[in-house]
Amino acid sequence: RLIGFNDLIVRPLGALPHVYRGALGPVALPAPVAAAIDAALDALAARFALRGLASLDFVLGADGASLLEINPRPSASMAAYA
Repeated sequence: RLIGFNDLIVRPLGALPHVYRGALGPVALPAPVAAAIDAALDALAARFALRGLASLDFVLGADGASLLEINPRPSASMAAYA
């Protein structure tokens, strides 16, 4: 089951252009994007027999969401949903 969506805060730090600085959430996504991610999550969970808490990383662009990976553990942003 989908718990929620969050937005990562990524900022430069010295010579490093993309450094994780935290997460905001829960955030709302457009209904079609949320539905597409939920459907992909259901399909992946069934295909790989996933159980328990995990996180799905994706990038949201003008053409929709591009899935990156599933992490088989709760995400660092889990506290936003407690």
